[in-house]
Amino acid sequence: MRNLLLVVFLIVISKSSFSQIDFEAHINAIQKEELISELLEGERNVNKSSVDYAIAFLKENGISKKYITNRNLLKKIEMVGYKDSSYLDFQGVLSSKLKIAVSLRFQKFVKAEHKISNSGRIQQKIDGKIPHGAYYRGVLPVLEIDDLQIEINGKKIVIPRNVYANYYDVALPGDQLVSKPIEVYTSEDGEYIFIYFFGGKAAGRYFTKLIFTKEKYITHITAGYFQLYRWKAMQNPHFLGF
Repeated sequence: MRNLLLVVFLIVISKSSFSQIDFEAHINAIQKEELISELLEGERNVNKSSVDYAIAFLKENGISKKYITNRNLLKKIEMVGYKDSSYLDFQGVLSSKLKIAVSLRFQKFVKAEHKISNSGRIQQKIDGKIPHGAYYRGVLPVLEIDDLQIEINGKKIVIPRNVYANYYDVALPGDQLVSKPIEVYTSEDGEYIFIYFFGGKAAGRYFTKLIFTKEKYITHITAGYFQLYRWKAMQNPHFLGF
């Protein structure tokens, strides 16, 4: 009986260990896929540079865990519905056979409904937050995210509005200025959910990744125009990001 219990215990431990995503393996996989940019100083590998940036970004924001992933090693959740400048819907099945549904709703940005703080040429804040995609004074966004929902087997993850409210003019399907529109992925074990998207225009371009577990929002990683320009990332389908 003791031997049987030991075997069962080892199996449980083994499955538990296997189910945990190996972020270091993802980082190594990204760095090995070399993507060269002549605009980088010193290290010219874009994929390595983006990983270094993401690690520094997380550390600066007090996040110790490296939530960096190679999309080629993740499970993609397919887009099932789209209406121009209105909504995007994604549906799929997690490895645990749980159904996942992700929906984003958009609305026109109405200046009168927001508090905008300016300083010279810069829009420092919109509604008290840094406005990704609308950083320059006089260049107001066209679209804002009105709602973001994630459901696992019909149960909604609680997502505070401030998680997504300051990302403007998200690149949608058909946008010719970026290589990829919004994409949704999960880890192989189904424990993590990642939403990737570009947004903004001209010098207001940005790229971000929102990170969730099946229960809650964790954090984000966001890169601005300066990084994307140096990485030559916006129109490059081989850019893996972070």
